[in-house]
Formats: sequence, C-alpha cells, structure tokens
Amino acid sequence: MKYDDVALERALDALALEETPADLHGRILFAISQRPEPAFRAWELWLLGAAFAVCTWLILVITRVPLFGGAATLDALRVAGQVITSATQAAFTPTGILWLGLGVLTAFVLQRVAGSRLLRI
Repeated sequence: MKYDDVALERALDALALEETPADLHGRILFAISQRPEPAFRAWELWLLGAAFAVCTWLILVITRVPLFGGAATLDALRVAGQVITSATQAAFTPTGILWLGLGVLTAFVLQRVAGSRLLRI
C-alpha cells in the first residue's frame, strides 16, 4: 500500500501513543549537563595501578618467591638487556637508518601535503 503525505500524516496521528512527561526535555538536558565527575582521573588510575604492581612485586621479593627474586630475576634482566642491545645494534645499521629516514621523510611529506585533513579522519 502506498501512502501520500496526507494519508501518512493521518495514519501517524491515528496511532495511540503515550504522552511524554512534561519535564522530559529538562531532565535529559540536566542529566547531560550535570554529569557527575568520575571518582578518579585516568592518570590517577595509572599511578595507583603502578604503585600496586610495585608493592606486589616487593612483597613477592621479600617473601623470596623463586620467580620474583634471586637468580631468576637476574637472568631475566640479563636476557632483557641482551635483547635491547641486539635490537639497538640492528636498528643502527645502514639499512635501518635508511628505512628510518624514509619513514620520517614520508611522515613529513604527508603532513605538508595533506595538512590537517589526515587528522580529521
């Protein structure tokens, strides 16, 4: 069945709709504009999480849990240092410097050519 505008308006007016509360618009605006602030800011949550992690680690070290203190920790730190050293040496080869330069150049050209249009995506 195809409706024209007048028939469609009559059909919509014939629907038995419930009336909205008189102060609905005001309540919605109040709820949006008077939103309570969060209990913690993001940086405070990160700080609390980091402090909790450090305290947990210290407790595990003090109680001498084998994986968190002693030789296992020293071995893990030694391996991490070796990985960082090898990654640094690999990054500063002529090929790595070339790719880094190409990446910086590409970022510079895109920023100059496209401007802030890329930031609005």
